[in-house]
Amino acid sequence: MARKKKENILNIPNALSLLRILLVPFLVIQLLGENILGSLLILAVIMLSDFFDGLIARKFHQVTEFGDVLDMLGDFSYYLATLISFYVLGWLNLLNKLLLLAAILVMFHFLYSLYKKNKWHSLPHFKSAKIMAVMYVISFVIMIIQVPYAQWFLTITFFVTFFYTFREYLQYFKH
Repeated sequence: MARKKKENILNIPNALSLLRILLVPFLVIQLLGENILGSLLILAVIMLSDFFDGLIARKFHQVTEFGDVLDMLGDFSYYLATLISFYVLGWLNLLNKLLLLAAILVMFHFLYSLYKKNKWHSLPHFKSAKIMAVMYVISFVIMIIQVPYAQWFLTITFFVTFFYTFREYLQYFKH
């Protein structure tokens, strides 16, 4: 039986993904304290770390299975923490509250499906993931600074995310 090559998980991309996870509680504190500037600054650092972890990993051939999982956990953790903070603050209308619940259920079902099909080690990199990430960041920023009609942009973001995630989820598990 051939031994699998051990991954070097101590690298800059994984450190950036870990930083993103570690910043989530500070983001929540800033959001719940309704500190707009603090929230936006931490969100900016989180977004920059998300952008640069993948870029550095690909450019310097530091892509690892561990890094893929860490990156996904970093993304999910700050998406969920931000949305749940909006819920706690009463910033979500009823439709977005329902969509948030649906998003949480879909996310956990997806993760459970990966685990059950033993595909946890080969996480998909959906083509639309970057578009959805940008839409969420725009939604988060306009919700934080309370732009008129921000709720509707968030609603559109939820629907676009569901559409693309469901479509690509079906394609991924078809194989």
